[in-house]
Amino acid sequence: MKKFEEQAQILLAEDNIDYETAMADEDYRPVLEQEFISRIGYVIEPQYLFGHLVKKIEKQAFEMEDLSNAIKNIEILHGVMIVKMTLFTYLMI
Repeated sequence: MKKFEEQAQILLAEDNIDYETAMADEDYRPVLEQEFISRIGYVIEPQYLFGHLVKKIEKQAFEMEDLSNAIKNIEILHGVMIVKMTLFTYLMI
């Protein structure tokens, strides 16, 4: 997830906006999602990023459910990526 956060910072550096704010913006979100999909093949919602979870811990607002939800989201994302790669491989044969 750290790689994802670094990519978000690079993509948004010129616009002087953070990832969470950009994903909440109707104009930024679709462009940002498409850029991530083309660059690294996936998108992670801001609330599931490591940095977001750390901020919640620092504010003493973290709950185990936050971590559980993040893990479930990554597992689903991983499953979708495996299906896409399998389908791509099948179509290439």
